Amino acid sequence: MNIAVLGSGNIGTLISAQLSLNDKVNLYSRKPEKFNSLITVFDEDTNTEYQSKINMVSDI
Repeated sequence: MNIAVLGSGNIGTLISAQLSLNDKVNLYSRKPEKFNSLITVFDEDTNTEYQSKINMVSDI
């Protein structure tokens, strides 16, 4: 499934990382230069860190 997330604040970034584990995610941000294709997330509940691959980060 293709998913678009608008906004790259804390919530938008976390949602993008979670959804990209199983789906193709495009993240739209006002500052795409601050991102690369890998997002690292630390889960405090399970005390684990994981990385997920974002298909595209863009401001268009």
